[in-house]
Amino acid sequence: MKRILIIRSTGFQHLDRILGRLKGKYPQGEICLLTHQHGKPLAEKYADIHHVYVYPHTGAFSLLRVPDALKRETFDVVIVPVGNITGSGFLNVLLLSFRIRADSRLVCNISLGFKPLTRPVLITSLLKSSVYTAIAGIMTVVASPLFLLLWILNSFQDGKSED
Repeated sequence: MKRILIIRSTGFQHLDRILGRLKGKYPQGEICLLTHQHGKPLAEKYADIHHVYVYPHTGAFSLLRVPDALKRETFDVVIVPVGNITGSGFLNVLLLSFRIRADSRLVCNISLGFKPLTRPVLITSLLKSSVYTAIAGIMTVVASPLFLLLWILNSFQDGKSED
């Protein structure tokens, strides 16, 4: 029997669709779910979910805060649902998935495309994210003085026209 953990990082509508797929792929699988406290009551109503783990912290998932209950567990598969096609914006959840013992990890995008999540894939995502963040920072540093200068010149022109 396969043990599967889904880290609920998207809405329950997406989870409904994922569970439908998993029942077909792992008919005897034991499906578990990690969710925030506010999602626990609804998650426990699912007949297909064998166990609900609660993420004991408020806010976003973090690789630095693995629930104690999961530190002792091992899963065959950890699934990270993402609310878009690429997984962009879910890096924190992808990182958390590597803190949970599992044989493999999958990313499930919004159109139910399952892709393997490996360390090289994660490192590539981290590098891309870092590069984009650096570029955005540089652009902000370069553009801010220009916008400030334009604003000052515009204010000066407005003050001159009122005379």
